Amino acid sequence: MKIVVTSHGDLCSGILNSMEMIAGKQENVFPVKLTESGIGNFSENLKSVLDELTTQDQVLILCDLKGGTPYNQSYQYYLENPNNVRVVSGLNLSMLIETAMMLGSTNDLDFLADIAVQAGQAGVEKISEDDSNEEDLEF
Repeated sequence: MKIVVTSHGDLCSGILNSMEMIAGKQENVFPVKLTESGIGNFSENLKSVLDELTTQDQVLILCDLKGGTPYNQSYQYYLENPNNVRVVSGLNLSMLIETAMMLGSTNDLDFLADIAVQAGQAGVEKISEDDSNEEDLEF
């Protein structure tokens, strides 16, 4: 399986770079960004990357924002290729790390999409004063 990370601007490249600082080089994760060159160019780039990847593998697409162009174009591709593609929105670093680390451990695309959602939600937390007692904090 492969992961395609899509976003408005450089977020997808930046988050991949951050992940690689933590987890090492990723051969199966591909960023596709929407630039100021417009939706047409983005759609062509996304379709080209996905067409190449889905000829050999299944692909999980992680998008920055539900309802934005990267999501909408990814969703449209999913509708045309429901056997090979899943789409998850709300991209964050926890989500990307967890799913990338699972690539070699599963062949179940729906399971991988579920991991993305769970990890993404678990990575969002409000910090409170009670957290000052946590043992794993280093200052």
